[in-house]
Amino acid sequence: MHECPIGGYQGVQRTYDRLNLYVTWPGMFQDVEDYIRRCEVCQKNKFTGPYVKDPFQETDTQYQPWDKPYLDIVGPLPMTEEVYKYIFTCQDNLSKHLITQTVDEVVLTF
Repeated sequence: MHECPIGGYQGVQRTYDRLNLYVTWPGMFQDVEDYIRRCEVCQKNKFTGPYVKDPFQETDTQYQPWDKPYLDIVGPLPMTEEVYKYIFTCQDNLSKHLITQTVDEVVLTF
């Protein structure tokens, strides 16, 4: 149940709840807790730091499409038959409309 490839490593309570649907025994919760405490994968991926909320950030609101576009360059990627290695993307923050263009070379100027 705990190492199940589809939805495994769910933690103590969820693993206990799933297991409890099929079997039960005295001290089962403690056994599940001990088993997960010894699980290498869980211990490597376990978050042990304090939970800290990020401070509120005020954002600006767009009222017209394309007031605030987001630009990105993806690559270098394996070269296509048309000799393209990069994908240039441009997305509107308001409408989420996306434009992509494949390019063969990227030249950045500041």
